[in-house]
Amino acid sequence: MNKKLIWLIVSGLMVVALVLASCAPAVVEEKEAEVVTKEPEKKAEEVEEKPAVVGPQYGGKITVFHPRMVEDPPSPDIKEGDVNQMVWLFPIQEMPLQGDFEKFGPRGTGEYGFDVRAYIPEQYLTGVLLESWEVSPDLSKLIWHVRPGIMWQDNPYLGFDFKPRELIAEDMVSDLLDFRESPAGKPRIDGFAGDIYATDKYTLVIEFTKFDSNWIYLIGYEDRNYFGPPELLAADEDDWMNQVGTGPFMIKEYVVGSHMKYVRNPNYWKTTPIDGVEYQYPFVDEMVQPIIPDESTQMAALRTGKIDYFYHLPSIHWDSLERQAPELLSTKVAGADGRGIWLRCNEPPFDNLKLRQAMMVGTDLRSLALLEAKEPTPHPWYPIRIGNPDPPYTPMEDLPASVQELYVYNPDLAMDMLEDVLGPPDANGLYLKTDLHVMAEPVPLDLASLIKYQWAKIGVEATIVTGDRATWGRWIEPPVQYHGAVIAGIETAHPLMALATGTTGQWMNTGRWSDPHYDAMIDKMVATLDIAEQNILAKEAGEYLIAQGFVIPASLPPEGAFYWPWVKNYFGEYNVADYEGIAPILATAWIDQALKAQMGY
Repeated sequence: MNKKLIWLIVSGLMVVALVLASCAPAVVEEKEAEVVTKEPEKKAEEVEEKPAVVGPQYGGKITVFHPRMVEDPPSPDIKEGDVNQMVWLFPIQEMPLQGDFEKFGPRGTGEYGFDVRAYIPEQYLTGVLLESWEVSPDLSKLIWHVRPGIMWQDNPYLGFDFKPRELIAEDMVSDLLDFRESPAGKPRIDGFAGDIYATDKYTLVIEFTKFDSNWIYLIGYEDRNYFGPPELLAADEDDWMNQVGTGPFMIKEYVVGSHMKYVRNPNYWKTTPIDGVEYQYPFVDEMVQPIIPDESTQMAALRTGKIDYFYHLPSIHWDSLERQAPELLSTKVAGADGRGIWLRCNEPPFDNLKLRQAMMVGTDLRSLALLEAKEPTPHPWYPIRIGNPDPPYTPMEDLPASVQELYVYNPDLAMDMLEDVLGPPDANGLYLKTDLHVMAEPVPLDLASLIKYQWAKIGVEATIVTGDRATWGRWIEPPVQYHGAVIAGIETAHPLMALATGTTGQWMNTGRWSDPHYDAMIDKMVATLDIAEQNILAKEAGEYLIAQGFVIPASLPPEGAFYWPWVKNYFGEYNVADYEGIAPILATAWIDQALKAQMGY
């Protein structure tokens, strides 16, 4: 009797176990499928070995590095026109607009990858400081509706008297008016904006002097559109500890030559959805951004887990990192910011079109591109990048033969073209001498050396002039201060802005080229609201601009971010604003402390 009872109990347990076993795999597989769809693309075995995510974890710190963090940040005052304070400001302050990565990105519908720096298609934008916006039917006004309930930070480290309060329309008006009178703001706002004023607590109006559809970039999510309170204007704006905003983090500590540290804003206004539940974020208590001048030290810090997330990591390091630290995950994307050789077009000798074209024919574009990429991006990738359907990309074979010729390296032809303009070379075989300005960093210096060598072969003597990042910024920012040529970025991601780089006086027109016919083409394009018509005009303008040779497109390197598996709730998004748009994404991430310890870090 006892044996029978025991057997019945054992049999029952076995049945229960079999039922549970048959159910378990389906549950596990469903959960694993969910994780796979949310994570960046990885090898199958990596997904299988990854520990299950148990949910958001608050606390700890995340250490983030960017190539701009090779030196101490300049003044935090964005009105001064520098570009290097942006990575330090973005955790603190916010913009009117940014990409809606939670709704449309890999963690949402997957409609857009947010994988291009500097450009967010309008349909994937969302309001941050703004709840909504519209243009009046007669195109005379832009109306901004400020999001109610956003609070300025209560930062105890501020060096001036500030009582936290709600962000209102007058705050944004004050910031815009102050910015527009500055070296950085004037070229961005004065071209299209007239009066700026508030009509009520949450509404402000920007009157157009000339409608420009690029407003959405220029004052919406371009990388100088951070907003601070009016009280900051009366304080010492050059003091980093005085920075206050509405963002997910607040400034806590700046140690010269070492790091900047931020703490979690406990009153941050946003939440993030995870598995159908809204969570207050940021999750980490601290974000640390170190200052590391030496590239080998940067790579060592990443390999040893001292850096959790490395944004915009140069592609020349990818192979070695993947060999030495195979556990690292990565997001790799097509390049957004090309490097170009800008020729100063408003003064001799490069005010001559045929001379500029000769310089391009005498430059081996493929060899320059191979310095930063295993396989170069096919030309033309400027001004409308390859693969861009809207506006449509023009492939090389559809360009006029005279334009195609500019992309074929031909030293003999280049010398013939130089001689047609300048006459015979001197006794030393030189047609001309020019300065070539370059930022004193490894890749630009390598490019400059190769360009100098190539130009010497066509009778052009280039003297390389180097400067640190701040000096280089002064060379290329209006009013440009270089003479001859300079290696600097080329806008490629945002099609309308890339085309605008050729217009007279535009701040990204580093070559200072001017052509009234082209200006009229762009004026017509940006005043057009019909997207189909705008695309036709953009295509025509792009084909015209390519032939002008005012910038020689040197390289379009791929881009990427490397990070450790313990960085959770990150799905490979690369950008939500202009060039430094990673901070809002990482604010939704947390650090899996148990996994980090399990991996030995």
